[in-house]
Amino acid sequence: ALFKEIRSLIDNNSISLAESKLNLLDLKESAEWNYLKGFVYFKKGWFDNGIQHIITATEIDPENGEYSKTLEILKLRASDIINYYIKSRNYTHYLEIGVENGQLIKNVICKNKIAVDPNPKCPKDIIDKYVVKTTSDEFFTIIDKNSKFDIIFINDHHYSQVAKDIHNALNYLSDNGIILLHNMYCEKESY
Repeated sequence: ALFKEIRSLIDNNSISLAESKLNLLDLKESAEWNYLKGFVYFKKGWFDNGIQHIITATEIDPENGEYSKTLEILKLRASDIINYYIKSRNYTHYLEIGVENGQLIKNVICKNKIAVDPNPKCPKDIIDKYVVKTTSDEFFTIIDKNSKFDIIFINDHHYSQVAKDIHNALNYLSDNGIILLHNMYCEKESY
């Protein structure tokens, strides 16, 4: 009954209340708890944290069709959106700020792609091929000032860093380029 109530809270965008109820339960070994915790993170815009909880839910209960279907949809979603823009606008230069586990940059189909992350948690082959191991602040001081990117994907959790990344990225955005934000959750409406 409590999980049903939490689902209802999530559906009604009462994310803080749903999250606090889940935290009180602290049932990390429960598939349903992980599934709902994943959706709380998605609603907050924290995709990677959300997908980790959905993965855990499917590992705990691999026979649950809802969990498995959700996981498959979510894995495709971010790269599909980015690849749609790349293909429809003939983009050739992609920058990813915050590479996390490397799945996104691996699945993005673009002629030139690069990622920036001081502590990437992805396989060595992805790091060697795509990742500049530094902070985004440092990256923007060492990159060629004439460099341009058609699509810049900013994957950070903190408003202040996202704001700096946007400000810096605008200097390297091509004329018809776009910036996409991910894993950003603003706790205050003033942001």
